Amino acid sequence: MAIVRFFEWDQPKLIFSEKKLKKGDKIVVEHEWGTFLAEVLIPEQKGELEEEGRFIRLASALDLETAEDNKKKEIEILDLAKTKAREVGVSMKLIDSKISLDGSCAVIAF
Repeated sequence: MAIVRFFEWDQPKLIFSEKKLKKGDKIVVEHEWGTFLAEVLIPEQKGELEEEGRFIRLASALDLETAEDNKKKEIEILDLAKTKAREVGVSMKLIDSKISLDGSCAVIAF
C-alpha cells in the first residue's frame, strides 16, 4: 500500500502495490476512471483508508512522454468545457483537466 497523488488539486489516495516504492516515484496506476500517472508521497502505508487504485508499473519514458503530450489536449478540453458551460448558462469555475494515459477518460476539476 502507498499514498499517491494523481492530480495536483486532489487529495492523496491509497493504492495497492506489492512492489517496493520510493517517495517521489512516478508510477502508472489503474484508477476507476482509467490509467493515470501518480506520484508516490508515502511509500509504505497501512491503515483503514479505502484503496482507490492499483499499481501497474513504474512510469516509463513513454508514459512520461504521453502525459506531456496530453497537456495540450487537456488545455483544449478545459477551454471547450468552459465555453460549453457559458453557452448553457452554468456558473461554475472549471480549474483543470487531465487525460488518462490510455486516452479513455478526461477528468475535469471544478
